[in-house]
Amino acid sequence: ARLDATIPLLTLPEELAAEARGPASDPDNPLFRDVGTNVLKSRLRSHPDVARRHYADLPETRVETRASPV
Repeated sequence: ARLDATIPLLTLPEELAAEARGPASDPDNPLFRDVGTNVLKSRLRSHPDVARRHYADLPETRVETRASPV
């Protein structure tokens, strides 16, 4: 992948938009216009232990501690 590439914004024709199902976007998994940002986001999520060690300054790597259910 070209990490410096950007994803173009496309306008969906009205007749196709009317048939679209599902959410327009996923708030838990946003897509960014920069390919490199999406690749990094994916790697951080796939390897959280490595992300915490090497990218601790990024907000995406901070893990909340939660009580486990009993």
